[in-house]
Amino acid sequence: MCWSSVHRRKYAQAHPHLPNTEITKLLSAAWHKMSDGEKQRFYDESNLLQQAHKAAYPNYSYAKWGKADEKRERRERRKLKRLGIAPTVGECGLRLDYT
Repeated sequence: MCWSSVHRRKYAQAHPHLPNTEITKLLSAAWHKMSDGEKQRFYDESNLLQQAHKAAYPNYSYAKWGKADEKRERRERRKLKRLGIAPTVGECGLRLDYT
């Protein structure tokens, strides 16, 4: 993920006519051509990011949202919009005011 997020931009700029699925295929081919030594740097970076996330959010547990959760979220956003209240949004566009 660390490698592809950086290189995806480069590939997208070099091949603006290609859809994202084709860029993903090019990225995959390039990744598989790399040696294990070249890949290790990115594995290490990924592990460091995982450790930092675990330290910042020790009780985090991924839970996929179901349709009921999505409906509730849409209703809440519509209600806030009607009231003229903007939800708190973080730098990445993720809501920060979850309860």
